[in-house]
Amino acid sequence: MTTRRATTLYTRPVPVTLRFALLFASILAVAPPAAAQRFMFDRSFDAGTETTLDITTERGKIDITTGDADHLVIKGTVTVRVGINVPANAATLAKQLADKPTTMEESGGMIRVRPPREDDVSRAVTVSYEIRVPPHAVVTATSDSGAIAVHGVGGALTVKTQSSAISLSALGGRATITTGSGAVSLTGAAGPVAVRTQSSGITMRELRGNLEAHTQSGSVTATFSAPGDVAVETGSSEISLTGVEGSLTTTTESGRTTVTGKATKSWTASSTSGAIRLAVGTGGLTIDATTNSGSVAIVGLRVDGTNEKRRVSGTVGRGGPTVRAKSRSGSIRITHVD
Repeated sequence: MTTRRATTLYTRPVPVTLRFALLFASILAVAPPAAAQRFMFDRSFDAGTETTLDITTERGKIDITTGDADHLVIKGTVTVRVGINVPANAATLAKQLADKPTTMEESGGMIRVRPPREDDVSRAVTVSYEIRVPPHAVVTATSDSGAIAVHGVGGALTVKTQSSAISLSALGGRATITTGSGAVSLTGAAGPVAVRTQSSGITMRELRGNLEAHTQSGSVTATFSAPGDVAVETGSSEISLTGVEGSLTTTTESGRTTVTGKATKSWTASSTSGAIRLAVGTGGLTIDATTNSGSVAIVGLRVDGTNEKRRVSGTVGRGGPTVRAKSRSGSIRITHVD
């Protein structure tokens, strides 16, 4: 009697990562053509002597420029999103929103723009805006992950993002800027500027007023074309300031500090382990520079007082505004500029 051994066929399991890749590819393959569609809308509001724009988006970009004094014009782009969580009728929802925008309202000179209220619409679309405001409008712009660009606004400006870039230029009033991890770029500001970030770099040019900047790990670079008081604080990144003419306070843990300008008011630069480089204008000054384990060098300035390797303290000429530099372990160098 012959015994036949049963044979079992084994199928090699498909790796999990491959299964997910195949699933994602199949979703894309069956995605409707409408997934790439965009729908446009526009609306114009009459502007009075006091006009305020308050706009918030979730993912959409915001681009604000100045137009004529009598109108505030909004152009919106509704883009159908792509993803597993997107409703099947996303294109229809997008078209309905563009045909009858429900994201804007006006009340007493205040124009408010908000994300779609309905959950299915919010999942279906991304709404971006191009807006022209009167030259002296007051503007508040907020976005979670959409980039914000503002040019030429003359009134007070407030900008907030969570993770997207901020680009500003030709500002006429006070500017208040807050972001989590979006880079900040500003060119041209006539009013005071206040910036706060968590981990992104700050780059500013042609400042003509006061500056207050705080960041945990991003560098701060700024140039000034007019007098202004400056206060900058970073956790671990570089500070570079040019053209400072006013009071100065800088603080950093481990970043290098470089400042060039005229000490017409008191200057204070402190660092835990970063080097400090100050170039001050000629004239009477009071110098107080101390480091615990680095060295202090004064170049081109005659200081009457204490001159030691790790401490220099005294007056230049007949004395004047105090230039104070203190580092725990970084070197300090103070020079003069004409």
